[in-house]
Amino acid sequence: WSLLLVFPGIVKTYSYAMTPYIMSEHPSLTANEAITESRRIMNGNKWRLFCLDFSFIGWELLCSLPLYAGGFLVLKYFTGSEAMAISLFLLLTIPLSIGFFFVRPYEEAAWATFYRDITAAPTEPDEAY
Repeated sequence: WSLLLVFPGIVKTYSYAMTPYIMSEHPSLTANEAITESRRIMNGNKWRLFCLDFSFIGWELLCSLPLYAGGFLVLKYFTGSEAMAISLFLLLTIPLSIGFFFVRPYEEAAWATFYRDITAAPTEPDEAY
């Protein structure tokens, strides 16, 4: 039954997704006002943002491979104590997840561009064409 709340939770996540950008652009707004504004501007744009997020899935999976492979190797071949295996895995987490340090800023820039695009005033088509 708890899975019934997953889909509405995802929808609400996308409804509130632009709140940090609204807060940074309009610092005088309260948090509740920024959330309300985010819901307003995301009306009709949630699917577009989902597709933008989904376009990064390949990069995220590629960045996850070394992390999962390292974790698997540590847990499979490490013969010491379980606590030592977990410590070794945590020690290896940072070097193995280095790809995320490149992908995450790219995703954030894409979200910022998305925010700029949906909040930009509509422009009239150039009549010279």
